[in-house]
Amino acid sequence: MGKTFQKIHACSAGKFPKDGQKIPQWITANGGQYSSTICRSVTHLITTLEAYKKNIQPVREAKEHGKIKIITFDWLEDSLLSKDKKPKRVTEYLLKTKVKNEQKKEKSAREASRNTKSADPGATMKKKGAAKKSTGKTKNPDPFGKATSKLRAGSAVGVRYDIVLVRMMLSRKSREKIHIKIYESKDEPHVYTTHFEYSRAGTSSFKLLTPLGTNLKTAMGAFEAKFKSKAGTDWANRSDGIVPLPKLDEEGNQLPAHQGWYYYEDNRSILSRYLQSEATSTVDEQETLVRRDEGAGDPNGIYGADKSSDLHELKVESQGATTDSRLGEDSARYDGDDDGLGLAEN
Repeated sequence: MGKTFQKIHACSAGKFPKDGQKIPQWITANGGQYSSTICRSVTHLITTLEAYKKNIQPVREAKEHGKIKIITFDWLEDSLLSKDKKPKRVTEYLLKTKVKNEQKKEKSAREASRNTKSADPGATMKKKGAAKKSTGKTKNPDPFGKATSKLRAGSAVGVRYDIVLVRMMLSRKSREKIHIKIYESKDEPHVYTTHFEYSRAGTSSFKLLTPLGTNLKTAMGAFEAKFKSKAGTDWANRSDGIVPLPKLDEEGNQLPAHQGWYYYEDNRSILSRYLQSEATSTVDEQETLVRRDEGAGDPNGIYGADKSSDLHELKVESQGATTDSRLGEDSARYDGDDDGLGLAEN
């Protein structure tokens, strides 16, 4: 059992997309305390953006407390996936900050929209400096950055496909995340577009892989091609359990993990797989120690000529379990592979 969370007393609330029920287990397994309700000793409330906006009771109580940090599930996930498994600084995970930033973006978009609507035919004759100032905020806007986004005028949208690919950065204190979605119009006949978003700590950017209003075949083709280029396997084979061959550079050399393939986050999250692999590795190591103890002082027994190879195989399997489960996760400092999204290398 770890002790990195010994100063953490956490509580959780809201409907999490996955692994929400495992939060108490993960907190206590790393030396922290967990309470199902808000109390004076609670230091962190893990909740969702939706629950925070609805101001549900635990959120209200945490706000009234004044010193409880109200954060997203990503804080716990990123902390446990880091090399030292220590709690990360909460600054970028505070829901209060996320809501403020969201409100600022919406305000800027409304102001830009009003400026556009109020422009008269002579607006183009204004000074160049003023024109640049009014358009600077809306340069290359993400059409799906808000819930009111449209595939075409008057057509609300839903999501047909929504996947996440992740890759740990070199320091193991942060990770890169790729979000690929296929948006579908709710009105018939349906039209589609494929949306690609890249993010890491401190920055993010997006790209449309297909034009707005395309057909499903084209959108799906772009979706599958991008998935394969990032995960190293076909979309159809995503759940077969076979690890793709290492990613190679142009000269055929194997790339380091932080420049290798991304991991696909299915319904069973990458954190679940990582923690399970840690537990499996520990059990295997314990079995090796038991066999070693049983063989002590028995040169013709388990460590005899006819048994030594069995022990060697057991050790290799134990090491292999950890290696396979971490392949692609022991990554990554950003390698500039952003599909031309304009993100600077760290």
